Amino acid sequence: HTLPPDFALEVPADYIEASERSVHDAMQASGVDPEAVIGLGVDATSSTVVVTDAQGTPLCERPEFADNPHAYIKLWKHHGGQSQAERIVELARQREESWLGRYGGTLSSEMLLPKILETFEEAPEVYAATEEVLDVLDWLTWKLTGRLTYAAGDSGYKRMYQDGSYPSRDFLEALAPGFGGVFEEKMSHEVLPLGARVGGLDAEFARAFGLPEGIAVASGNI
Repeated sequence: HTLPPDFALEVPADYIEASERSVHDAMQASGVDPEAVIGLGVDATSSTVVVTDAQGTPLCERPEFADNPHAYIKLWKHHGGQSQAERIVELARQREESWLGRYGGTLSSEMLLPKILETFEEAPEVYAATEEVLDVLDWLTWKLTGRLTYAAGDSGYKRMYQDGSYPSRDFLEALAPGFGGVFEEKMSHEVLPLGARVGGLDAEFARAFGLPEGIAVASGNI
């Protein structure tokens, strides 16, 4: 399929394969004793958005969504939601939303909210099937540990989490009827400080990486 010029998509499984290869090969090349490694962390571009089911399976891996671009990862440089970003800013200025000032009075289409609003409006069937909306670094720490949390960095900068809350349901519903519950329904997990321990490394990934099972996996960073 030919994508619009502002689209920038990725296959989620590529992140898993690349992580396994790079960590395994780095351990082999370094000669470091795996038992000397006590933890690992993830950093990634942001906002690079993954939509999944409740188990963390990306929706693009479902046969019914395999040909739908909105079911794939939207990379940080995906600008398909530019009109959505402009509408968010316009409404926030009209309503004098206090959080807008934290972002210099404007928002980029590279942030999370324009991307998921684009999905809501352009692919409602994908949005309806989405249980979790994630930045890719939080998806990766979920996969590595089995525990879903959000890192403070991408949450505050790209998911508009400020002073313990997201933009209000009232604002979101005024933006697009039916969109008001996006944070409460699809992004409701704990926000952890940068570097906090998310959990222990899963056995399957430990084998693939060549690292001890259960070592600390840190909350991610941009």
